[in-house]
Amino acid sequence: MSRPTISWLRDVVFPIGNFFVFIGLLFYFLRNPGKMMFRSRSQELSRAIAEATTAFNAAKQNFTEAKKRLDAIEMEKEALLKSAKEEIESLKEKSRMALNRLLESIKSENEQKVKESTIHARRQLKMTIAKKIILATEDLLRKELKEKDFRRLNDEYLETPLYWVNSSEGKSHESKKRGTIRNGT
Repeated sequence: MSRPTISWLRDVVFPIGNFFVFIGLLFYFLRNPGKMMFRSRSQELSRAIAEATTAFNAAKQNFTEAKKRLDAIEMEKEALLKSAKEEIESLKEKSRMALNRLLESIKSENEQKVKESTIHARRQLKMTIAKKIILATEDLLRKELKEKDFRRLNDEYLETPLYWVNSSEGKSHESKKRGTIRNGT
């Protein structure tokens, strides 16, 4: 058997040459589209990075603003709480003062009612006593006076209004009548 012989030119150089020509042609024809593809890809990546950076900065700014608002809300909450406590204390004090005024008013009204009731009771008592005195005096006078004198005295007394008995004018009028009765005129 014979040994196969390798033809260097046909078996080695042509295939290698074909390979390099193929690579050259690929490079020649695909270089511009490849460049454009990589260029557009790098532009897209740059744009995406820029958008991501912008979004990150915006998010960071929003976070900072939200944190400031949250701090402001916390401060406002504390101020409102303090204000509410002060207002509650103020309302408590006003309520206490109003209650004290109301109690004083009720107390003074009750004292006035008690005074009026006392005055009314005294008047009633005076009237009752006066009636009893009049009846007792009438009984005594009936026993001691004659019928004619009793009727005359009774008629004079009935002509005198009862309120004059308590007033100064009534007392002077009554004393004048008594003076005429004592003198016998």
